[in-house]
Amino acid sequence: MSTKKQSKMNNKESADELFHFTKEYRSIISIMNNKFKPFFCIEDLSFMYKKDKNMTLALPIVCFCDIPLERISIHKKKYGNYGIGLTKEWGMKNSLNIVNYSFPESYKSSSYRILIDSYDEFKTDLNGENLDAFSNAFNILLMTSKPYEGKIFDKMNKKWLDSKVRFYNEREWRYLPLVDKLNWSISLEEHKGKYCDFFDAIEKEQPKIQDEYTLKFTVDDIKYIFLTDNSEIEKFIKDISGIYGVTELQKIRNLIRIGKCTI
Repeated sequence: MSTKKQSKMNNKESADELFHFTKEYRSIISIMNNKFKPFFCIEDLSFMYKKDKNMTLALPIVCFCDIPLERISIHKKKYGNYGIGLTKEWGMKNSLNIVNYSFPESYKSSSYRILIDSYDEFKTDLNGENLDAFSNAFNILLMTSKPYEGKIFDKMNKKWLDSKVRFYNEREWRYLPLVDKLNWSISLEEHKGKYCDFFDAIEKEQPKIQDEYTLKFTVDDIKYIFLTDNSEIEKFIKDISGIYGVTELQKIRNLIRIGKCTI
């Protein structure tokens, strides 16, 4: 590759693909065989709210990052070495949403707080289709909002990690399966701040969401498959051979990239 072409690639600020990474081999097999199933992701939206109100929400989403392939290593260290890259055209066709990042002192966050404070008042002045349209638009703003930086919730140990992460660097896109539903999230506040009840609600609702809402793709939508070692290739092809035909498996084989980022 010429130096000029390499320089042009390295200067890209966003990718032509949307990437999804996972830490486990079985997860990438599940994605290939069953497509994307939404998982509840626990988010803290308190940066949008000044009052004494708990804004810890569990959102059923599928997350992707818009980071050039040449800069993906840091993201893989955090989320895992197994992954898939799909075309942005596929993402747009499936109405994926670009996340809005903000911080408490910004005008954007101030505007969110005004909307939140006024939400109940607005609802009393609207009815029928107008109320549904307003509620959906308001919910979409919340579902696509994330702090510029903040703490990550550790799902395995069920606690917030102490260190802060700059979420802005992830350039996240989201699949929102409940975008047009009234019950689009699970709120910790609704469970009176009791995490045990909060987690029970998530565990109860997650299978229902995954059974009903699947984010599908075809082989032609895929640009990259990420594995960690050459020794995994044949096992990977065998593990997905029940879903894909011979021609599709050959295409998939040609899309595999090998590489492991260690923490």
